[in-house]
Amino acid sequence: MASLWKLPVIFLCQNNRYAECTRYEDATTVEHVAERAASYGMRGVTVNGNDPQAMWQASREAVEYARAGRGPTLLEAVTFRFMGHYFGDPGPYIPKEEYAAALALDPMPICRAEVLRTGAATEAQLESMAQDIKAEIEDALKFAIDSVTPELSEIDTDIYASGVRA
Repeated sequence: MASLWKLPVIFLCQNNRYAECTRYEDATTVEHVAERAASYGMRGVTVNGNDPQAMWQASREAVEYARAGRGPTLLEAVTFRFMGHYFGDPGPYIPKEEYAAALALDPMPICRAEVLRTGAATEAQLESMAQDIKAEIEDALKFAIDSVTPELSEIDTDIYASGVRA
């Protein structure tokens, strides 16, 4: 529908090259998820999800495309997942060499070093942002934990047209 109606939508797929415990190439016939966009008549773009500048550029282009009324984009960010697929998954299916190579290219420390090198932020500013984000997450978690558990009768509220609240 997004393609048919040319909706201003960006579908972001974080492709970490594994589907749970299965290598991506063992479960699909296309090299990139973004290739599937063509079957829906929409634009598909593959980008290095570990490169902040490439992600910014591709995202900016997708936003401009959507705002111009040209329709949706499937943006595939090829990246790596440094933890298992589920809580407690030690990830034994990932070859040690592949993990080590990905870790050497971990975008977080690389980006942080670049931000510091260029003077875009100081170490103190980055630490302050990290503390603010951590506090926001802790507040959200506390809100969720302290919230009243909904009644079972609420299970389909705002899911089906008949259960939408005005």
